[in-house]
Amino acid sequence: MASLLEELFHDLGRRATEIAEELRKCASSVPSEVEAYRAQMESRASRASALTATILGDPDLNAPLFAQNFYRDFRDIARLVQALEHLPLLVLRRFDPRDLVMTRLLARICSETGYPFTPPICSSLSSQYFWTMPDMDLIFVPSLEPDRLLGLPDIYHELGHVLLFREERRFKIPILAEIERHFDRLRRDAVHANWPPESLDELEGYRYQWRASWWLEFGADLVATYLAGPSFGWCNIRTSTCLGGELHVGNESHPADDARATAIAMMLDKINATQESADIRQRWSELVQLSGETRPHRFELAYPEELLSALCDCVFDCCNQLGLRQWAVADATEKTIGAELDRAWTEFRQRPESFVGYEQQVLKRLV
Repeated sequence: MASLLEELFHDLGRRATEIAEELRKCASSVPSEVEAYRAQMESRASRASALTATILGDPDLNAPLFAQNFYRDFRDIARLVQALEHLPLLVLRRFDPRDLVMTRLLARICSETGYPFTPPICSSLSSQYFWTMPDMDLIFVPSLEPDRLLGLPDIYHELGHVLLFREERRFKIPILAEIERHFDRLRRDAVHANWPPESLDELEGYRYQWRASWWLEFGADLVATYLAGPSFGWCNIRTSTCLGGELHVGNESHPADDARATAIAMMLDKINATQESADIRQRWSELVQLSGETRPHRFELAYPEELLSALCDCVFDCCNQLGLRQWAVADATEKTIGAELDRAWTEFRQRPESFVGYEQQVLKRLV
């Protein structure tokens, strides 16, 4: 009778082989722009299948001394296989003309901004607004986004997540250093001021959130602002209202919208979009007034502007090092997607009642 490990690897190998075969079948149906991606995903699945076969042939597989090591190998391969089935295979089997539109737009954005890697592909299968799977080079958008312009700047945010993943060391090391430097100083000051243990624990909780996930969201926002300029700032206001959350309350994965708006304005100032930054700040203030919300106690402790400014400087420097094309005021006269988004947001703010017709004309030009 086979051991549990043997059963697990046999099942995993079969799944990997079947996924590779299904991805192979997609070669006859996906557009040429997606074929290289399909082949890459098929190769991953095939390698997973071959690796499980190799492990099954290892004479030490059932040796108690190595059992936990093999089980860790199983879990690593199983995570990859599950991700391939749940995301790339799902997308490629259902890839339709709207997905192709978004993928082509994304490729143009990558070309225009100097994105240094192969462009990701884009799917309009999302039920969770815009999101990305960086290690799979997949960006998801809601089903109607291929027919809209105002939300398109959020693509730059998702592209920022892929960039942060691919260039993790370049971005993460200086950003985490700033986070540690800042919270170390805050803690020293707090201890000197005789803060109670509960307040010190709260401070350390904020440090943990920044290190775990908040830096990624702020980082992607700042990359998007660096690349897309004011259109991302305007889009952020729309996103903050459409998703219906509280403006001053963050969660484990995402910092508070109000703090994100502050960071975006800082980057706009950094790239010399000062008038646009002031206009967006004013609009954000209107939103805060409409919401009736006020900043909670110790909001500034969780989102200190000094740290946001340091983070902005880090991202700006890293983007420069990578040769990414910084948005500039003169870009608004060009024929790039970024320029079209700038003009679209200007048109919408001036004539929202007739924007649909304008939007349709621009989309025809873009696609």
